[in-house]
Amino acid sequence: PRQLSYDDLVHYGLLNGLVDSLEQFTIGFVKLVDRSGMEDMVFAGSGTLVKTQKRFGILTADHALQNLPRDEIGLVFPNRNGGSAHRYLLRIDEAQKLRIGPASNDAGGPDIGVLLLHNSDAAKLEVNSAFYNLERRRERMLATPRSIEAGGWFLQGTADEWTTDGPP
Repeated sequence: PRQLSYDDLVHYGLLNGLVDSLEQFTIGFVKLVDRSGMEDMVFAGSGTLVKTQKRFGILTADHALQNLPRDEIGLVFPNRNGGSAHRYLLRIDEAQKLRIGPASNDAGGPDIGVLLLHNSDAAKLEVNSAFYNLERRRERMLATPRSIEAGGWFLQGTADEWTTDGPP
């Protein structure tokens, strides 16, 4: 079988479908800051909503996890179906930060962690969000793991360096 490159995905129109299917699990973090008496948001990372058994979390880069504020963080949802205004705050002090692969300065990683959600936050998020079910794929991935070179591996998120501030 032939491996597809990024250019192939674009050429055959597959990239948009992949992004659309992954977007439903994507979430952004924003820190709330006071700017001259006005509340503003500062990008603080992004992650993937995941679940396994009865645990729900946000899979993200470990460096993003370690830079989250101690009290609360705003969540930004993908703009699905026109979107709607929302103000969802997640209590960080009620969640658990789990470092899977501590951040390093090496581009090859590791740099991965998960913010395990409190049951009440998971229940609220599950009403309007999709969580990627890791358990459903666990047995197959452990029994017959694919080589990193075989097939496509995708991780979706937002890099702060590629974002711009829009008007309020």
